[in-house]
Amino acid sequence: YLGAAGENSDQAFDPGGNRIPFPGRGAKQRRASAYIEVGLSNATTLVVNAPYERVTSRGLFHDFTTTGAGDLDLRIRLSRVCSAGAFAVEGGAFIPLGYDVRAFPQLGSGSVEPIVNLAFSRSVAWLPSGFFSAQIGHRWRGEDLSNELPYSAKLGLFPLSRVGTFVFVRGWESRGNFRATDPNFALIAADSERSSAGSEIYVRVTRTIDMNATWSRAIGGRNTAAGDEYGVGFAVNLK
Repeated sequence: YLGAAGENSDQAFDPGGNRIPFPGRGAKQRRASAYIEVGLSNATTLVVNAPYERVTSRGLFHDFTTTGAGDLDLRIRLSRVCSAGAFAVEGGAFIPLGYDVRAFPQLGSGSVEPIVNLAFSRSVAWLPSGFFSAQIGHRWRGEDLSNELPYSAKLGLFPLSRVGTFVFVRGWESRGNFRATDPNFALIAADSERSSAGSEIYVRVTRTIDMNATWSRAIGGRNTAAGDEYGVGFAVNLK
């Protein structure tokens, strides 16, 4: 899967969860990513996601931009299907790909960060080819950052055989103490949390090629940007 996404933010969530004007004149984020799944056995899958990012903090008088490869997301997934649905357990790590942790804005903590994830999905009989999926995990953050609980849920249906529409929520919750957090974060790596809600359109172009387009809006958070994100991508099935 190859995808691209972008977000422009002129607002932010402060450490108290209030929506405020973004410090300075705003922020921009652009990301291209390559996502690969390789079946190692009927129940075991190698999952790799490699991002390339461009992050800009727009100060009052100058823009500050950092460009480069971010954190490689590398995991092993163990799956099992039963009458109740499909279950999966993932384990892996986010691995820095050589960016400068002293750069501003930062692309990451610069540390290897382990993650575990539990996922569940099942069909939804009252929707045309409907399904529901959810996942929750635990990410051990590096440096002085507090650990996080990433989560997501998605409900989808296929009104046409080749076209799907999905709605979702996703985000992460921090275990940090935001009362002790610097309110002037401006894209400095610090404890943060965020929830977004959005929608996706999926099109099966051919037997081997799929395309999608997504939109999401930040609906809550602390110490993070509060913009809308747009994304497009396509996938190739090499089975």
